[in-house]
Amino acid sequence: MDTSSYVHLNPVKAKCSKLPQDYQWSSYKSFITMKDDKVTDKEKMYESLGDNPQQKIQFYVESKLRIKDWEMP
Repeated sequence: MDTSSYVHLNPVKAKCSKLPQDYQWSSYKSFITMKDDKVTDKEKMYESLGDNPQQKIQFYVESKLRIKDWEMP
């Protein structure tokens, strides 16, 4: 999960987008919705999270976004 949130928050940190789901090349939107982007393999991540994996991924990444846990001092 940490690696996933790191990757999905990089465009926000780099000021390429305000939200991870807005970045054109991000797989984040695919992870938090049921849409298949034909590229991202989400099964391993989903299996490890149990019920409602999309909501768990979204909660984790967006919690880090809100507290700016990814920012450098």
